[in-house]
Amino acid sequence: MKKTLFAAALLAAVLAPAASAKTVQQMRSEFVSSCVQSATSGGSTLNRSMATTLCGCTFDETAKQYPAAQWKRTLEQYDRTGNDPVFERRMRASTETCVRRHVRR
Repeated sequence: MKKTLFAAALLAAVLAPAASAKTVQQMRSEFVSSCVQSATSGGSTLNRSMATTLCGCTFDETAKQYPAAQWKRTLEQYDRTGNDPVFERRMRASTETCVRRHVRR
């Protein structure tokens, strides 16, 4: 359940505004900020520090699956359309990788 809520927060964070003139680093910063806000609101038990770790990890792990220029275009396109099943699947898989890596059971 926690993974599902976190994944939903991540996808919502991707929809945060991302203008073409922004660098990938600026986009990452906005993504992490929005993701942390979404992941720690609404009664979530996820603390801010862990949310920051997971959000940053998810962005970075997903980015590794794209050439640099395509990654930026993918983020911009998803920001405009909110529809890219391949991107969403990769983001969810990256989220699961990061949760396994950073969350103690």
